[in-house]
Amino acid sequence: MSLDDIDLDETEDFLTVSQHLGNRDAEESESLLDALLRISATADRAEMGAVSWEPAVACVAEFSPDEPQVVEVALALLAKLALANQSMCDANLVELVLRVMSENGADEPTLQEQCCLLVKGLGEGCAANSELMRTAGVEAALDAALGKIQNVRNQKYVAEAKAALADA
Repeated sequence: MSLDDIDLDETEDFLTVSQHLGNRDAEESESLLDALLRISATADRAEMGAVSWEPAVACVAEFSPDEPQVVEVALALLAKLALANQSMCDANLVELVLRVMSENGADEPTLQEQCCLLVKGLGEGCAANSELMRTAGVEAALDAALGKIQNVRNQKYVAEAKAALADA
């Protein structure tokens, strides 16, 4: 099935949509990521856990820092995928999260928020991921994020991410 055959506003087929992610321009990538994020709200956790996370990571790497809106949706999707598959955490992903957090300041607070949610999802209950992230310096990046997140309600994401790293 080609991408042209899929109504991204209506489909509920997480696996089919996810197969089209990658090697797309920013607009197509954002549309696919938006659809996947919408579908993830009701998708089966096992189905989400079976999806490759590499295309979403590639979107973050490719479009950061020039297309923050694409990066934001990709990070949000990765945070959802992390809840279903913590094995996606590796040194490259942690390095990418740190890069996004350092490249984007208070002018892109939602990227800080999404990075915090991703760290929380990867670290919660997973000692190996938490150790990897602590060793890489994620806690310092989280401390710096607190000053960049402007929405007071969302500053709690920093504490939640830090707690996930500490509790694992």
